[in-house]
Amino acid sequence: MGTVQVRIFDDRLEVWNPGFLPPDLSIEDLYRQHASYPRNPRLAHALYRARLIEHWGTGTLRIIRACEGFNIRVEFSIQAGSFVARLLKKPQPPIEGVG
Repeated sequence: MGTVQVRIFDDRLEVWNPGFLPPDLSIEDLYRQHASYPRNPRLAHALYRARLIEHWGTGTLRIIRACEGFNIRVEFSIQAGSFVARLLKKPQPPIEGVG
């Protein structure tokens, strides 16, 4: 068992969560509508009833959509036994006449 790590860099933010995706869920699935596999269904149901979550299985798509408005690209991966969500600044084109 490990701890969640948040790493902040000049060009990105990374959230490292120990563990893997469920066997029926791939990294590619996270970029489109997919089934939900709550690790703790009782906790997920309680959070839903408390209106702290809206729908199961929509979190990654909501993150991607929210970041699009801020010119941020989202990448998901598995690295060193952890699920990683990486939010990267998209390069900005140079402004003409400045510099």
